[in-house]
Amino acid sequence: MGFKYLNVERQQGIERLVLNRPDVRNAFNEGMIAELTWWADSVSSDRSVRLVYANKATVSITPTAPDAVEFAYTSPDGARTYRAPFRRAGGP
Repeated sequence: MGFKYLNVERQQGIERLVLNRPDVRNAFNEGMIAELTWWADSVSSDRSVRLVYANKATVSITPTAPDAVEFAYTSPDGARTYRAPFRRAGGP
């Protein structure tokens, strides 16, 4: 799968994941969440991956919030859909 919001490379069993939305300080949007979900499902079942190294394309901000512009007008159903991957991972 080609990614729009992630850069992924693998060498000798080490998977390097880079969040790549520096223009919005790597804020999560639906596309990034979908890509992260697909990537996590894929890498978790790949026995050749021994280590995952995650980083971000910017150096000053850690992604902690959704993209406010994209989610400003989210319906209650949309908000529940957005939160679902985080709930599965033990988040809010």
